[in-house]
Amino acid sequence: MIARWRSLEDRKRLFADETTAPVLNPGRGCTKTGQLWAYARDDRSWGGNDPPMVTYVYAPDRKAERPGSHLGDFAGILQADGHGGYTALAKPRQQVFLAFCWSHVRRKFYQLADNSPVATEILRRIAMLYAIEDEVRGLPAEQRRAAREERSRVIVEDLKSYLEVRLQQVSAKSKLAEAIRYPLGR
Repeated sequence: MIARWRSLEDRKRLFADETTAPVLNPGRGCTKTGQLWAYARDDRSWGGNDPPMVTYVYAPDRKAERPGSHLGDFAGILQADGHGGYTALAKPRQQVFLAFCWSHVRRKFYQLADNSPVATEILRRIAMLYAIEDEVRGLPAEQRRAAREERSRVIVEDLKSYLEVRLQQVSAKSKLAEAIRYPLGR
C-alpha cells in the first residue's frame, strides 16, 4: 500500500501516529514490544473528495528514521505528534510541512488538570480552538482559513504568551513544565 501511495498525485495531507504492539517472540515463550505506525487520509469532514485511506506498518522499534522510510517521497502537510522522525522529514527537503496535533498537547494537560489550575486553564483555551473547528467543519477551505486567521490565531498567540509566563513560574523539572515545553517547542 505504501508503494502505491507514493505514486498518487493527489497526496496533500496525511495524519501519522504510532503505538506499541505486542509481538510474539519466537522461542522465548513471551512477547516483545514492537511499533505499529498508522498513516491516514480522510478529508471528507472538511469537504474533500479524495477517498479515505489508512495504512498500518509494523516496525520492531520507534527509531526516528522509520517515518522517512515509510513515507518515501511524500510531499505535503503531515499532521503528527512531536516524534523526532516526523520533525526530521520537514528539515532537509522542505516539502513536508508539519501540523502538530492539538490532541497530543491537550493530553499532557488533561493528565494534570485534577491538581493544577494552570493545566485546567490551558485546557479551557484549547477547548476554544476545538469549538471553532466544530463551527467551520465542512465549510470551504477559504472560509475555514479565514475563521482560523480571525479567531484561532488570537487564541493561539495568547496561549503561547500564557505558556511562556507560566513556564517561568513552575519548577523546570515538574510535569507541568514538561507539558508546557511540549507545545512551545512546536
